[in-house]
Parts: sequence; C-alpha cells; structure tokens
Amino acid sequence: MEKKGKYEGETKNGVKEGKGTYTWPNGNKYTGEWKNNAINGKGDFFFHNGDKYSGNWENNNFEGIGEFSWANGDKYSGNWRNGKKHGQGIFYYSDGDIYEGEWFNDMKEGKGKLTYKNGTIFEGRWRADKREGKGVFTNATMDVEYIDGVLMKIRVLK
Repeated sequence: MEKKGKYEGETKNGVKEGKGTYTWPNGNKYTGEWKNNAINGKGDFFFHNGDKYSGNWENNNFEGIGEFSWANGDKYSGNWRNGKKHGQGIFYYSDGDIYEGEWFNDMKEGKGKLTYKNGTIFEGRWRADKREGKGVFTNATMDVEYIDGVLMKIRVLK
C-alpha cells in the first residue's frame, strides 16, 4: 500500500489502532478497523475505479467472509483467503450468469453450479476455473450428462 495519504481515526502508541479512515493519494479509501497499523477486522475499501470490498480483513488482505463488487457489475460474495476467493462463494456475473460453489486460490475448484441467464444449469466439478470430470447440463427440455467432456446420457424432460 502507498505510504502517503490521510488518516483520520483512533491511534495507539503512534500507530493506527481501532476505527479509522485512510484515503490514498490515488483516491482509494478504507473505512473500518485497524490493528497495529494494518487493516484488520471489518471494513469497507472503495477503489478509485469504482470497485468496492466490504467484509473481513487480516493484515491488509481480504480474509474470511466478504463481498467484492466490480465497477462492471460483477459481484462475489463468500469466503476469502489471503486476498483471493477461497472456500464457498457465489459469483454474480454482470451478464446475468451465476456461479455458486467452491473456490480455490481465486478459481472455481471442486463442486459448483453455474446457472446461465437463459435458465440452463451446469452442475458438476471444476478444476482451475474449467468444467472437469462429471457434470450435468439441464435446460427446459433435457438433462445431458458428461464425464470428462464425453456425452454419457441424455434424458428428455416433459
């Protein structure tokens, strides 16, 4: 983080401690809890480009439960570790698609469900942000089951 800026809030022994607001020269702004001169606890970070993070922090990183909203309309709500999406979470894409499931190191990983804005649903496994292994696509007329990209079964719905 940049060293220069403006801090208004509580201090202890000359360092940021407690509740406070810090504004960076580039327009970024954090309002929330501080511990030992670092962002720790609950708080809101407003990025100069319109992005926003609200949630838990540990040593200047997103950590635990939080929500990140991008200026383009995308939004993630869920678990974070070391500033990355990690654990359970929901990603709302600006185009209307929604992914709900597991994340690892900022990527879809494990079990997840992607609901497309047209109503089609993919439920299955993910690895490194890509569908992998067994999964089922469902739309208004049929279920289609794939294993490692190979069509295994089609079931027509009434």
